[in-house]
Amino acid sequence: MEGKESPLLVKLLIKGRNFEFSAEGKTSDLYKELDTLIQFAETVSKKLETRFETAGAQNLTISTEETTQDIAKVPLITPSNNVVENIKSLFDTPWGKIPRKNVEVAKALEVNAVPIDNNQMSNYLTRLVKRGYLKRIEKEGQYHYYKVPEQPNSKEN
Repeated sequence: MEGKESPLLVKLLIKGRNFEFSAEGKTSDLYKELDTLIQFAETVSKKLETRFETAGAQNLTISTEETTQDIAKVPLITPSNNVVENIKSLFDTPWGKIPRKNVEVAKALEVNAVPIDNNQMSNYLTRLVKRGYLKRIEKEGQYHYYKVPEQPNSKEN
């Protein structure tokens, strides 16, 4: 951009696969910082992509198609103000009998309009394991949580 500086104010929206951010300012200022903004977007994209990779022989990343299909399978719950009760409600459904990663549980809560941070999710799930409500197994380097169906007290042997 050569010549006079433009007083025009613009908003630049940068969208990635797992993020979006915006920058506002004069066109000349944004142009000067464009390389920095692009580098920032690339760094964010790489870091987020690694978080969503699944461990395994091929290190596949979760595609939007797979995520959309999984969302359709998420049970609908009646959200309460208690995060633990919301998690229990999810695991009380058939969905909760299949081992789930904490990111899957967080996504299921988000679908039910109860967003939660993944770090907080780990704490809640660990507490539920300690209380004996959930079981936890390690698969592919990550913990997976599930609820064991309650056994009726029968004396069949």
